[in-house]
Amino acid sequence: MSLKKFNRKGGPGKKGATPGGKRDRVYGFKNYKVGDMVSEDDFESKFKLVADDASTHPQLSVQDYSNVKKDKTGRKYVEKLKN
Repeated sequence: MSLKKFNRKGGPGKKGATPGGKRDRVYGFKNYKVGDMVSEDDFESKFKLVADDASTHPQLSVQDYSNVKKDKTGRKYVEKLKN
């Protein structure tokens, strides 16, 4: 069995999980250049409202996140700013 299929804790990796378990990153901004600020509509589209439950849709703003960055694999993301 390949070691690439396991995450750092030795368990199986999950599709769509952020690399390295970084939960304060939002991926999927390939149409933006590194350093750009993401639009509010594009940012909010990354969060799905599940069964009309407002608790599944975080009350976040694009101002709470960094400009677009690129990780080691070339995927573009924004990261939650620390206050």
